[in-house]
Amino acid sequence: MPKQEIGLMGYIGERVAEQWIRSKYPSSQYEVVKQIMPVGISPKGGPYLDFGVVGKGLVEKIYEVKSQDYIFAGPINVALKYIWKNHGKRLQYITQEGNKYQSSPALEACLILLVGPNKYGIEAIGRKNLQKVILFQDIWRKIGEKPDINSLIENFRKDTKKVIKVLKNPSIGNEITRDFLKSRGD
Repeated sequence: MPKQEIGLMGYIGERVAEQWIRSKYPSSQYEVVKQIMPVGISPKGGPYLDFGVVGKGLVEKIYEVKSQDYIFAGPINVALKYIWKNHGKRLQYITQEGNKYQSSPALEACLILLVGPNKYGIEAIGRKNLQKVILFQDIWRKIGEKPDINSLIENFRKDTKKVIKVLKNPSIGNEITRDFLKSRGD
């Protein structure tokens, strides 16, 4: 697969996983939040996890999606490792938007993979956590062979407009860009 398709594979994989999660946890009883991590983990290095399922104000489920077509050999997201290590403990969670939640005592954190991990991936995940790995083939069995393509396309349109806006006028790093341009002699 050409490397430029990897980002698109990740984007669509997350959207398909999101459709499955939302079908599993109806909005009348649950809120599905994006980009969530335990409080106290350093935000450097991308420790946010893709989805959290909140019921009655408590985080009940966490999902991290890896949909690239490679044999998973680790490493594991630091936040996911932290949750697995602290299984059974009541942790505080925060989203990128700053919303805070308490975990349910029965919180479960899952890793969604396109393909099964190799021996190094199994070692990184840990044998006791293998039951927390969901493969896309499991999702296809549960939602049928077809995700809601129209919903995927509509979300893609919305996200594309947002991304083009940012590409035309980035907001983060403008100060550094000004300093760079000055240093470059512009």
